[in-house]
Amino acid sequence: MLKLGIFFGGESCEHDISIITALQVLENADKSKYDVIPIYIRNGVWYTGEMDSVEFFKNFDKSKKKEIILSGNQLYSKTKFGKFARYKKIDVAFIANHGGDGENGDLQGLLEVNGIAYTSCDVYSSALCMDKDKLKKRLESSGYPTVAGVTLKRSEYNDKKSKSFVNAVRKLSYPLIVKPATLGSSIGITVAENRAQLNNALTTAFCYDDKALIEKYIRRNSEYSCACCTGEDGNVIVSAIEKPLSKAAILSFADKYSSGGKNDIKREMPAKIDYESASEIRDITRRLYETLGLFGVVRIDYIYDEDERKLYVNEINTVPGSIAYYLFEECGISFERLIDMMTDAALKRYEEKNKNLKTYISNVLEGNFEISK
Repeated sequence: MLKLGIFFGGESCEHDISIITALQVLENADKSKYDVIPIYIRNGVWYTGEMDSVEFFKNFDKSKKKEIILSGNQLYSKTKFGKFARYKKIDVAFIANHGGDGENGDLQGLLEVNGIAYTSCDVYSSALCMDKDKLKKRLESSGYPTVAGVTLKRSEYNDKKSKSFVNAVRKLSYPLIVKPATLGSSIGITVAENRAQLNNALTTAFCYDDKALIEKYIRRNSEYSCACCTGEDGNVIVSAIEKPLSKAAILSFADKYSSGGKNDIKREMPAKIDYESASEIRDITRRLYETLGLFGVVRIDYIYDEDERKLYVNEINTVPGSIAYYLFEECGISFERLIDMMTDAALKRYEEKNKNLKTYISNVLEGNFEISK
């Protein structure tokens, strides 16, 4: 039986959303195929044990769970004497961490070093997509449409006489939308209609990040989302398109997760959109997935300017909430099958990568070397 480690939690503002996603994966994973091992990361410590309800996490008691560490593909559990004993091996890591270390490439790097197959994008593409500033520059250089914007660092904002700050404010006209550069779930995002509101928005953004993205706010806009994943035969599957609905200026964290489930958001599913626009969204989604070397389930969010009738790429989510399973249900792919597809693809990628030689026989160490201090 395949040992499937479900990684979630971690150092992130989206920690609680990660718990919900992990519980959904735990509920829908086929127990006849997998020995499912929940691996909950909290304040830098890893825990495992039975974790099948939100109630447990509301009043987390670490004394009721095993503390574990990872070495190679082997988990070790802490004994009452403070030592560690062999616990279980991991065949595949299913990453359900949103934001932070679980989505910026850190966890992926750890799994690479320990020789464990995992279900998400690799280190590079995870880090790229997590940073809105770097992603925006990459998209623009590749010819993909993005909303006009500038990036500002916290140090530049603190020095309001700096050339960077003055130029940033002059380049764009109000209204503006301000975002922390490496955060998701609409946390820290604010619309500014004037200079005073811009200052407040930047102050908020810099509470969460040392870099902020300032973009032109499109007042009459529609948002769309579309996802991709790798199918059983290695082909790329493009999901249905959804249209989140909100009367507010931006879709807030509360709009998305007020009760902790994907159905809390009002949405058109599938989106009522003309054929040409739908084709454009699906085509860009597929091309981005392939050209950026994305992997696993990735959701791409778009903004459509109703006045200019123009589509923009907004964000790329490499570990989307609920693994965006509801977008694939419209294509006839169940949550259970989606987990199977992601796990199978992770193993195949790992096997293919292991075909590469990782050692080179040389006689370098046979030479006479003087090691100086």
